[in-house]
Amino acid sequence: MVILIVDDSPTQRALWMYALGAAPIKGDTPEEIAQALHADTAGLRIVTARDGQQALQLLKAIRFDLLITDIDMPGLDGWKLAARAHALDTKLPVMVVSSMVKTGERADVEGVDHARLHLVAKADRDHAVSVARNVLSGMAI
Repeated sequence: MVILIVDDSPTQRALWMYALGAAPIKGDTPEEIAQALHADTAGLRIVTARDGQQALQLLKAIRFDLLITDIDMPGLDGWKLAARAHALDTKLPVMVVSSMVKTGERADVEGVDHARLHLVAKADRDHAVSVARNVLSGMAI
């Protein structure tokens, strides 16, 4: 399973890796990251992006099982990223984590299937990890 975590805060990206119990896959380009993913096929693997634009490049080059994104980022925000990611892969589950939402809320994001969009409050990290694990295991939320 491969997760893409997108947040402009290095601290938040590190907290996600710690909470999910996985180390990041490293690489400077989407191609290097794809090679590293191909070489390391065991367990949960995490790729991080510092903003929506970098995430979009990765989404075009690599197939992910889950996208976890912050909303409030410079440039391409989390809502727009969710819509563009869904345009690339309609089956990709997207988890939007932000201090601006309440866990369980629903949002209308043009082009994104409600069944594939999960909103989770940033302060509720334990629940967020539970939602991520349930999504990855194919369980209904």
